[in-house]
Amino acid sequence: MTRLTGLSLQNSSLSGPIPDLHLPKLRYLNLSYNNLSGPIPAALQKFPANSFLDNAFLCGLPLEPCPGTAPPPPNAPTPPDRGQKPVKIAVVVVGTIVIFVIIMVILVVCICKRKIYKP
Repeated sequence: MTRLTGLSLQNSSLSGPIPDLHLPKLRYLNLSYNNLSGPIPAALQKFPANSFLDNAFLCGLPLEPCPGTAPPPPNAPTPPDRGQKPVKIAVVVVGTIVIFVIIMVILVVCICKRKIYKP
């Protein structure tokens, strides 16, 4: 059965869970209008929802989630790197000190020049 490319079993009075079959070449699937139940096997979740119409107790992708299963969590933003905060603070503090020292040196030089050129 690994060469099977299409499976049309709609209106076949099938009931129970869908077996987890390995059908790598399957391109078409129609299991609509049966009495299937339980989760859709992962290998068959690639087929559209209309492949599983009117199976009241069938659940899972591409249909509604099965009861008791949590939906996948949304992509949570990554928390900021806590190790970067002290580095940023240090850069700001050192930068402020350097600017303050430069301003003080300029003021001292200006004051000294005035005293030298005063008659």
